[in-house]
Amino acid sequence: MRTDKLGICGRWFGFLVVGGADLETKEPSVSTMLTSFENSFDKYGALSTPLYQTATFKQPSATDYGTYDYTRSGNPTRDVLQSLMAKLEKADQAFCFTSGMAALAAVTHLLQAGQEIVAGEDIYGGSDRLLSQVVPRNGIVVKRVDTTKISDVVSAIGPSTRLVWLESPTNPRQQITDIKTISEIAHSHGALVLVDNSIMSPVLSRPIELGAGIEYVLTRYKSILHHLMAKFTPVRCPMCRYRDALGYQIYSGT
Repeated sequence: MRTDKLGICGRWFGFLVVGGADLETKEPSVSTMLTSFENSFDKYGALSTPLYQTATFKQPSATDYGTYDYTRSGNPTRDVLQSLMAKLEKADQAFCFTSGMAALAAVTHLLQAGQEIVAGEDIYGGSDRLLSQVVPRNGIVVKRVDTTKISDVVSAIGPSTRLVWLESPTNPRQQITDIKTISEIAHSHGALVLVDNSIMSPVLSRPIELGAGIEYVLTRYKSILHHLMAKFTPVRCPMCRYRDALGYQIYSGT
């Protein structure tokens, strides 16, 4: 026997499939998660998320501080969006930036001089220029390899490698990388894995489930007709310094 969608108080909680004595709960689809997402930041229960278009927030008193003070450091609308993105990506947390390059620059700040990045040789032009022209000035070594060849990645990863930078499919050649295998290799060396998932989006690919610790997505296919310029950096990894990432989001040019 198969049930229909299980609805409680107007919200869908997934599907129940009943067969004999077995009861299986299926994971809700992306569309279900989007339509049933609960905005815990709005105490009035608005179905359409309010846009808080303000630079500053009134404080309870001169000595008591509220949840929000200045929009660059926190805004209810942004928090809702970040919370939803983290849920879609199955991440611990998501950080919103105004552009992909702002998000990527923040990630590179997690490294220190003398540490290494292993990156694909076929990657987005902005990423390529960041890694070849900007990052080395901070004393960070960048190695470029063909990430479709696992042996090349293994050879490039060394004791100083702290980040493996992937795209799958790559831009522009649309090459496919084995994210799961490379993530396992990187983790065995104590390195993080970043995946550019702009082309696939969480609808078609979820790199964090494959082992990536950092992912960045949004502008290309979450923005219909390219009306939006933004980037998210969902993260799930005990090695990721969340407070550092939050600091770069607030204090840098995001």
